[in-house]
Amino acid sequence: MNFKSFLFKSELERLKKALIGIFNIDGVHNESNKPTQKETESFWSDKRFLGWLGRLGVNVQPGNVPEYKDGGVGRAYLLPDKVVKFTDNKIEANVANMLVGKSDVPAMIYGVYKVPGEKMYAILSEKYDIEFTPTLIKMSDYVTAYFDSHDISSFSNIPKDRDEMARNVADENNLSYTLIPFIRSVIESLYKLYVNTGYFHDDAVPQNLAMSNKGELMVVDLGPNQTKVFDPKSAMKKIHFHRKQIGLEKYKQI
Repeated sequence: MNFKSFLFKSELERLKKALIGIFNIDGVHNESNKPTQKETESFWSDKRFLGWLGRLGVNVQPGNVPEYKDGGVGRAYLLPDKVVKFTDNKIEANVANMLVGKSDVPAMIYGVYKVPGEKMYAILSEKYDIEFTPTLIKMSDYVTAYFDSHDISSFSNIPKDRDEMARNVADENNLSYTLIPFIRSVIESLYKLYVNTGYFHDDAVPQNLAMSNKGELMVVDLGPNQTKVFDPKSAMKKIHFHRKQIGLEKYKQI
């Protein structure tokens, strides 16, 4: 698939998702339905949830609901220097849990909370910036198109190989080599996610990206898009296969 056809397809998919979110079209599962319902506000008075935050160094006055933003990947509550994101995407929660405490990734994940009796998770991470350079945003679309057309399922651990991949993206799309550093930063962010989790994220579209407080590109949507027939066990099996390939131990699911 060439980039133009991919871009056209991508735009149609985004439009479809937007319509699904507005009208909740029957027959399609919207992964953000549960996390974005008003019931998430009740957690800010829940002793267990607030206790979990407190153990991670976040003290919130009970009943004080932080400012929040709803998106296609869940509801994010904005704290002074951190973000609490609610999601019903089990893969996203597991991938986030694999990153807890790791410093060699763009975004620090502090913890993942499984809501008792619910298929919902809260992910505490450092605060990030979704307003960053349009050039970087545009490059993420080119990288996604490259992955799509080449069916890449793994990264080389040799930096020079990833440099070459960035040049290939530029060459195949007739881009100036001055844009290679932007392309390379997208690739590096996805590489760090892969080597720390075994999760290959091939949906690096702009709405899934942000900038960390270290100035690095980061992926804020850590899970695959969920369809009505989405099977978390199959998705986790694929991740564990990748983890074994790159020398990571088997991971116990939450």
